[in-house]
Amino acid sequence: MIEGFGELPDDVDQLKALALGAMSQTLNLTAKVEDLTQTNAAAKAEIDRLTSIIKTLRRDRFGKRSEKLGADEAEQQSFVFEEVETGLAAIDARLTAQAPPKPRKAPSDKPRFPSHLERVEVVLEPEVPPGFEGKERVKIGQEESIRLDVVRARFRLIVTIRTKYAYKDPAAIMQAVA
Repeated sequence: MIEGFGELPDDVDQLKALALGAMSQTLNLTAKVEDLTQTNAAAKAEIDRLTSIIKTLRRDRFGKRSEKLGADEAEQQSFVFEEVETGLAAIDARLTAQAPPKPRKAPSDKPRFPSHLERVEVVLEPEVPPGFEGKERVKIGQEESIRLDVVRARFRLIVTIRTKYAYKDPAAIMQAVA
């Protein structure tokens, strides 16, 4: 699309083609706006109808005795709940079909805590069993567990780290008890 008036062509046929292109774009956008307006109006009408059904059910369940529905109308309540659910599902389907898909965020494994909290790290080393004293060991990983602790109205995080070691000569893996 041409952004400045200085770039307009001098030829009349080119100007006509440019004007026709702009008009067709305007017509397309107008049609889209009308379609969205109709969808919005239909969804609003359906929401209003379902809201009135919910108000009637609430009045029946929680209203005073003089406001409650009669016994013959109470039998129809099971059908009303199904109608509400299908109506809400239809509205949701219509709105999600026209909305662009939202990117999903990957769930985090660790809980997020504010960075200003005091952190206390406690490292637990596994006990060296008899026969493994003085042997070469290799750290192969660690497990962390985070707890939120309150001390006199002060929050702090206690991070417990359990290191894992692998022994080479007699093949074994050792880790501190949880």
